[in-house]
Amino acid sequence: MKLGLFGGTFNPVHNGHLFLALEALNVARLDRVVFIPNRIPPHKEQPDVPAEVRFAMLQEAIKEVPEFELSRVELEREGPSYTLHTLESFAPKLKLTFICGADAFQADWYRLDQVLERLDTLLVANRAGFPFEMPEQLRDLPNPLRAKVRLLPFPDISISSSAIRSRIRNGQAVRFLIPEPVYRMLMGAGYYRQPRKTE
Repeated sequence: MKLGLFGGTFNPVHNGHLFLALEALNVARLDRVVFIPNRIPPHKEQPDVPAEVRFAMLQEAIKEVPEFELSRVELEREGPSYTLHTLESFAPKLKLTFICGADAFQADWYRLDQVLERLDTLLVANRAGFPFEMPEQLRDLPNPLRAKVRLLPFPDISISSSAIRSRIRNGQAVRFLIPEPVYRMLMGAGYYRQPRKTE
């Protein structure tokens, strides 16, 4: 079984996320893609909405795609959601491909060498505004680990969760940037309409 693991905050999930998962599924010849929403992102602010709401949005977004599934592994773990700990929760016999955008390497990864040792492939997609090249953190790895990294050419879809949150706060349209079931959830519950409170 070849699994693609797609982790992130998904705050909220948008159509760029879904298209990246589909592209990875086809290009890397994966059997399934598992979306893994985090509870406490290690390198970001705590999300605007509760983890269970983000999980529910993802559930709605992927429910009609049989090759996509959802995992609660990071929601049920205490502390920050480090990729290495997530990989350790999957059976050793599984061939794992981790899917991420080039922007994921703006911050240092926890035990990156051990992450690569567990993976079959690290699939790094280009992201608007970031150079499409091997991130510096990955270039510094030993050759056998660096050889597991694959760059994934991806259409320049300039959709981001932060831009969607901003558009909602400003009363701008977001329909068709996010899956229709997620749009209905957001509009019905009023998430992201108020500026984030500061401490």
